[in-house]
Amino acid sequence: MKKIILFCLMNVMVFAWQVWAQEKQFTGSQILEKVDDVVNAPRDQELKIKLILIDKDNKEKIRELQMLQKDSDKRLAKFLSPADHKGIGTLSLPYDIMYLYLPAFKKVRRIASHVKNTKFAGTDFTYEDMEAKRYSEKWIP
Repeated sequence: MKKIILFCLMNVMVFAWQVWAQEKQFTGSQILEKVDDVVNAPRDQELKIKLILIDKDNKEKIRELQMLQKDSDKRLAKFLSPADHKGIGTLSLPYDIMYLYLPAFKKVRRIASHVKNTKFAGTDFTYEDMEAKRYSEKWIP
């Protein structure tokens, strides 16, 4: 829910910024840099997230995860529940480096770039969604 609220707020801020930027004639790069400044303002943060997944039969699955962020480019996400997902985690580092930890195998695996658009742990999120990123570096207008 927090992610949805954050996403909506970010969209409102981007839209408001675009309207204001059109009056001031800012470039696309300047707009993206401002978005980065706002979205990545909290350098270090800890979040506890509750995901409620609803399938096509309206059955709910609840998953909880903890997300830790250091600076604006390092992020660790770890499942707290349910039991079959507990301990699964991702570590996002600068330069698009990402790792997956699977506690059942006690193994750490690097996530290849071409796999980042696949779904993460049975959710609608992708591995790329779990990354810490700066939009001005990723998308160049």
